[in-house]
Amino acid sequence: MPVFARLSKPSRTTSPFRHALFALITAAFIGFSATSSSMAMGYKTFKDSSTWCTISLSCSLSTSAKIYAGISTLSLRRHNDLSLPVELVLGSAKELSDGDWISLSIDGKLVADFNVNSSQLAPDRFSYIVTKPPIIQRFTEMMKKGHKAATTLIKVGEAPVASQFSLAGSVASMLYLDEYQRLLDTPYAFHAKGNKTPLPRHAITAITKPEQVPHDILAGWFDGEEKTCSFFDDDKMERLYFGDGFRLTLSSPSLPKGHIYSLPCGMGGAYNQPYILFFAPFDRAQPITEIPFVTAKGAGQGGPDEMPDAWNINWDFGSHSLESFFKGRGLGDCGSYSVWTLGPAQKGLQFTLRELRVKEDCDGNYDGGPQKWPRIK
Repeated sequence: MPVFARLSKPSRTTSPFRHALFALITAAFIGFSATSSSMAMGYKTFKDSSTWCTISLSCSLSTSAKIYAGISTLSLRRHNDLSLPVELVLGSAKELSDGDWISLSIDGKLVADFNVNSSQLAPDRFSYIVTKPPIIQRFTEMMKKGHKAATTLIKVGEAPVASQFSLAGSVASMLYLDEYQRLLDTPYAFHAKGNKTPLPRHAITAITKPEQVPHDILAGWFDGEEKTCSFFDDDKMERLYFGDGFRLTLSSPSLPKGHIYSLPCGMGGAYNQPYILFFAPFDRAQPITEIPFVTAKGAGQGGPDEMPDAWNINWDFGSHSLESFFKGRGLGDCGSYSVWTLGPAQKGLQFTLRELRVKEDCDGNYDGGPQKWPRIK
């Protein structure tokens, strides 16, 4: 089968390391896509600090522990929607539970102690999310001046476990994200604070909570192993809330009024994650519909078991177009790259194929990247 052929529904094979795996997949693709300035994704490392942004412009700076048995990552996350709080995310190697206790310090000075409760856990329960402004401000200021962070995790009925983190590169990461999110010299900046008014925000929001997804979408496409986008053993559908799904509000006069929902669809594979997109009209009397992918020959779907033509996607706000990059293998030196333009259809919206490029030889040569591969259409 050629590398650009569509794949059938993913198998039921899952990995016990899926939480880390998807983070690595996302970071790898983000890093490759960052060369396109019009795209809403970015990845960069500064010494021991890493920054990355989702399509929805939710951006994080993170540092990982070299050796750990408890808390494995520390992250600051700032969303595109500035009405949402900045978040301190403590990622854990073990599932967290009510009653667990976490202590966080920088250069030996206490930042805060946390008594874990379910209301502040991510859906997968492997991350504790802090949103209290005084704690966020204290952590940010100490992070900028500090050298090392340390955590202690005490799970109920277990002995304490400690982790240490290097803060090298944190200031550079903050500056990079201030610029990337267009917040330099504004009160919202991590480091380069000022009195400027932030530029208008794009009308896009990351999907990080179950209640953000309409029930009709969950029930129709995700809930149950027989559904097109089932995650099989993931009954809580945790994969939906990793933050790479998004809701985009349409404001173009040439398009119907409503929201676009883009969500990961099925478990995907080692290098490729398929996505599915929906149109939810503002008029709730109208049904939510899957947005089809259409070529010159007709609908991109050839059968009920085929997945969408959206793989490892990227979104261009200016042209209302979607980029899809299907990797033939992990190196990304072969595969298919397509660009789809969003437009009105008889019923809602559709994506129409504008460009298709393919490189079948997995030879270790990137040939300038997928945007420069031989054009098929």
